[in-house]
Amino acid sequence: GLFRVCQDAIIDFDIITKSQKWSSSSQKRDRMSDLNQSLWRCNQTLNKHGEPTVPLIESSRQWEDGEKVRTLYGIGTIRGFDPVFDLYDVELDWRLLDLQLRE
Repeated sequence: GLFRVCQDAIIDFDIITKSQKWSSSSQKRDRMSDLNQSLWRCNQTLNKHGEPTVPLIESSRQWEDGEKVRTLYGIGTIRGFDPVFDLYDVELDWRLLDLQLRE
């Protein structure tokens, strides 16, 4: 039942991704996030009933460890990446902005 539906949703997402049918990378990212949230909720139900769970879709990395990035909170350095939750570990540079911009 539910396990098969989840697997089919992942397969469909992969088919769309491989055929490059997304109108933009942000659309793909948003739909992947939506699907992962749904899969996470389904996994809670499957787990509660002792059924096997499905893996979440992993994101591809945009920045490598050690790269400098600009965030809403200032300039930082990438320290790690979680592909399942599409989250980066960023160490922020807390120096004054004028010192950061000189680099």
